[in-house]
Amino acid sequence: MIAVLVRFTLGPGTRETADKMAEGAARVLRAQKGFKGITFFADYEAGDYGSFALWETSEDADAAIAALHMEHGPSLKVFEVVEPAE
Repeated sequence: MIAVLVRFTLGPGTRETADKMAEGAARVLRAQKGFKGITFFADYEAGDYGSFALWETSEDADAAIAALHMEHGPSLKVFEVVEPAE
């Protein structure tokens, strides 16, 4: 499984814009192959935002990143999910 962490800043007073961006991104991502889930987070006072999404494969994550045109925008980091044995 693959995790994608995205962080970006819009600045103070941008809550409405950020919420609309999250809604749009969620619609696009949920329709992508390999989508497992997404969580959005925000510091509305500072205007800092982000998301944490899970994907079945790195190819699925790459396709989702391309679908949102995020290659050169926000801070983006892709991780392999580590699931320790029980």
